Amino acid sequence: ATQDLQPNSEFVSTTETCYLKVDSQVKLLGSRSRRGGLYKLNVKNVKPENILQINALTSDENLLQIYHERLGHQNKRHVKTVVERDLGVKLKLDSELCEGCIYGKSHRLKFGTRERATKPGELIHTDVCGPFTNSMSGYRY
Repeated sequence: ATQDLQPNSEFVSTTETCYLKVDSQVKLLGSRSRRGGLYKLNVKNVKPENILQINALTSDENLLQIYHERLGHQNKRHVKTVVERDLGVKLKLDSELCEGCIYGKSHRLKFGTRERATKPGELIHTDVCGPFTNSMSGYRY
């Protein structure tokens, strides 16, 4: 929902593409397609391609992401509070989105309804396999 966006952020969607900008930097880039009345989004984190951009990142930003991942993908505000309080390390709260968290918060489709047996033997589950290769003697099992 757009009301959940962070300050200084913007979500833009065109007929085929979409992206999320935070502080004028593109954080997520994706494509979209429409089936029926629903839109399917395929998004990826945007990572710096230039090695100078990677080296220019402060270690605090990387450190926060590392602690976020190592502490089971806890909320970054909580991770920052714990690390600063317990380790005395000052961290900058970044707006980088975690790909693992995005996938973890997505929902799977529901299973269809199934019929339940009302009497013994009405519904039977079996493993079926074969036919087997003939034995060396020519017998089939």
